[in-house]
Amino acid sequence: MKFCRLTREQFEALHHEFAQFLASQSIDQSQWEKMKDEQPSLVEEELDLFSDLIWEKTLKKLRYLENTSASKVFLFSIEENEMFLRILSCSNPSIDLATIKGWQWAMEHIGNTAIELMASKKKIGPDREKELFELIQQGCVLSEGERYRQLESFFKTTKK
Repeated sequence: MKFCRLTREQFEALHHEFAQFLASQSIDQSQWEKMKDEQPSLVEEELDLFSDLIWEKTLKKLRYLENTSASKVFLFSIEENEMFLRILSCSNPSIDLATIKGWQWAMEHIGNTAIELMASKKKIGPDREKELFELIQQGCVLSEGERYRQLESFFKTTKK
């Protein structure tokens, strides 16, 4: 297995896709039920294969990741061969960046000594999806990139 097995909740959310996956292998519902009783190891293989396919598809399309704690926000923009990282750090213990209110406060107080901004970029190796999966395993979550773009716009205005 290249990634990890989907959770029960993820399988439930993807039950239509899983049914299509089984159908593509000429396995109908009655055959699947029979396999679960008679061939549990084959069932495990099918679950793992489907999980890897879903992860691979998701990671290929992935463009933004976030990892947020009370005092730091790591925002990633992912391109084909490199990724860009924007970090916002807040030393004010009364501000929780994991909340909407905390993020809004930080955006309104960039330039305040309590706010530190950092930027970085790195090349992505040949196993792009594996690298991205490792970031997810470390606590990153998939994102639409709204906060990345918001912070990036500040970086662009300060460069001029």
